[in-house]
Amino acid sequence: MKAIKVIDKTPVLVDVPDPKGDGVRVRVVSSSICGSDLHMMETGYFGDNIIGHEFAGVTDDGRAVAIEPLNGCGHCGFCDAGHSIHCEQGFSLLGVMADGGMAEYIKVPANKLIELPSGLDVAIASLVEPLAVAVHGVDRAQVREGDRVLVIERVRLGSRSAQCFGVAASPTTSPPAIRISNRPQRGWVASSALMAIMMS
Repeated sequence: MKAIKVIDKTPVLVDVPDPKGDGVRVRVVSSSICGSDLHMMETGYFGDNIIGHEFAGVTDDGRAVAIEPLNGCGHCGFCDAGHSIHCEQGFSLLGVMADGGMAEYIKVPANKLIELPSGLDVAIASLVEPLAVAVHGVDRAQVREGDRVLVIERVRLGSRSAQCFGVAASPTTSPPAIRISNRPQRGWVASSALMAIMMS
């Protein structure tokens, strides 16, 4: 099958064997590249792994899924609580520390498949992972209506974070509870006293 690996700090299309081992086979439909991927390419961090931790696809039984790329042991207290990034045995990230989704197929642990709602196009569902990062950041910030919010980084993750704060698709949209304006090169600003900084 075809896949993308980083060779001499450059992404290259290569032929690799089909994935083997445990897990549910997923035919990858969409995969996106993250700013972190670009930084890791420059350092040669990926080794011989297939890249891509933002991806979605279809299982052999026809389910459209996004993938949670972070894996832990699945047995410790942190994993049981849903915090596999703090796994006592260490964590692994598909597309960084193990083969990822820039391939025709991948095997994924069943508990890392997120079924997509009907009507959500799997061709754009690779963006579920970065949107989940934005939602998690907003949740951790404990923002309430009327709070003042500054989101640094207006590109993909920053704009998704701003949308989670209540902005519709446009940065000039001002929902009644949260006033938002767009100041060039200053990120997104809304009204009251809390500052939340989201970085990709």
